[in-house]
Amino acid sequence: MSLSTVKFKIISQNGHLEIGFLIMNAKSNPIFSPHDGQGNAMLLYYFLDYISFFCIFVFMIKVLGKIPKVEFGLACSGGVDSMAILDFLIRGRYYPHVLYFNHNTEHGHDAEKFITNYCKENNLKLSIGRTDLKPTSNKEKIWSDLRYEFFSKFDFPIITCHHLDDCVETYIFTCLRGFQSVIPYSKGNVIRPFLMNEKSLFESWCVSKNVPFIQDESNDCLDYSRNRIRHEIVPQALKVNPGLKTVVRKMINV
Repeated sequence: MSLSTVKFKIISQNGHLEIGFLIMNAKSNPIFSPHDGQGNAMLLYYFLDYISFFCIFVFMIKVLGKIPKVEFGLACSGGVDSMAILDFLIRGRYYPHVLYFNHNTEHGHDAEKFITNYCKENNLKLSIGRTDLKPTSNKEKIWSDLRYEFFSKFDFPIITCHHLDDCVETYIFTCLRGFQSVIPYSKGNVIRPFLMNEKSLFESWCVSKNVPFIQDESNDCLDYSRNRIRHEIVPQALKVNPGLKTVVRKMINV
């Protein structure tokens, strides 16, 4: 099996991030990086799955704002999405400052241990935020506010791993409240470059690359509004309108 290195750039208006990738048993050509006319580049590149040898991953990234070559952060929960991106960056020899926020739950403590060990093994910088609060209601909103308050303390851009499925959930969530909205690409020092990608891509990456991650059992709990939307409403909405994800993609302000 041959190895070839593909080098590409994520280009933004203010700077660029270069990442090198090892493509297993693949030719180092078709890299597609047309500019969209606003100084940003949309990158479409192919990964050949070294297990199946024919499974091609299409990964499209669009970044708003500058990601400096000196330091940037990655919000990491230890779940499949953020661990896929962390592995993705490490393979490209880019080493983010990992940020984890512990919500003071049993899973939060387990995830903190998992991420701490992973960062030690890979020689990654790690900063951990914690809270003593144990909210009995409106947990999602309180935890989100605390998490982003933690992120705001850093003076470098922070990448989060929100994806298209998250945007679909947010779209339905807001529609049920009388307005339409999706997750923005950037807010403050937070950048969300993976909003056009479906969750299945991250899951496939972790499976094919044997990337470890930790499951949060609370994601299956229907007491949380977003979980109920994810598990009950989204599947039915996709049956009514199979093109729902395309609708949401068009709403994402890139």
